[in-house]
Amino acid sequence: MKKSEKIFFSIIIPTYDMAEYLSYSVKSVLCQNYKNFEIIVVDNHSKDNTKKVIKDFKNKKIRFFQIYNYGVIGKSRNLGIKKSRGNWIAFLDADDKWFKNRLSYIKKKIEKNNFDFIGDSSVIKNSSKKIEKKIWHFGFKKNNSYENFLRYGSVFSTSQSVVRKKFIFKNKIFFSDKKIFSSFEDFDFFLNMSFKGAKFLFLRKVLGEQLIHDNSTTAKKKNYYQSFEAVIRHHVNKQKFQKDKKKLLKEILLFHKVKDMIRGLSNNNNTITNILMIFFCFLSSPIYFIKIIYKLIDRQINYIERLK
Repeated sequence: MKKSEKIFFSIIIPTYDMAEYLSYSVKSVLCQNYKNFEIIVVDNHSKDNTKKVIKDFKNKKIRFFQIYNYGVIGKSRNLGIKKSRGNWIAFLDADDKWFKNRLSYIKKKIEKNNFDFIGDSSVIKNSSKKIEKKIWHFGFKKNNSYENFLRYGSVFSTSQSVVRKKFIFKNKIFFSDKKIFSSFEDFDFFLNMSFKGAKFLFLRKVLGEQLIHDNSTTAKKKNYYQSFEAVIRHHVNKQKFQKDKKKLLKEILLFHKVKDMIRGLSNNNNTITNILMIFFCFLSSPIYFIKIIYKLIDRQINYIERLK
């Protein structure tokens, strides 16, 4: 990259005691075919050797900051956003990694299209199940609207997301620092982008790998559902497409309740209980229940692929 050339991508990596994975994450960025980027690592004062891991890279593209985020990862991402010098901001979790052609592929899409958000697909690996691998495709096939995201999301992957910096600064969109949002602050962030009229592009191109393990945020269930419901309630009150907010909230929560129970059945968890709960959900709203099943089947077919 020439000295006079403005940085194109700012990659923000929040981390806390993830040195074991962080080196692979950073390495996957440094190995990118496209080189016009900076890496911003925001460390929540880790107690492991995170600082040494970053120092050992001896790379000027890496900028290291520390913050006390008190369990709110959004604070770390916000610091990264404010320190960024690039035109586009890409998020990457410390335990995820990208394929070497990701930034070059995304850059070409940016040049050909006018979008404020670009998301791609990823391979999902579960460290506790060595054989299981999935490909997750994000977004919706036809309608990437705020209403669709709110009703049937979250359909975003932070590590596979790139956003236009100018758009989020113009609309003053940052990650929430509310602790109750802490498991879904990224969903709230992307919902806010959609609410402000952002243009979304989701690619079915697999350009990264996400790891689910015992220490990952995805695996932590504490306050998980409370956090999700808090974000949903906030946006139900904020939205303008339906006047009956109580009805909308009931429909959204029912959709996700049925989705979780069906997932429990597929994982052979509490089979009889889940069947009974699904039956009662059907009785509570038969017509909407059929719509839920249709939506779930559509998402399963189009957005999740199992690798052989």
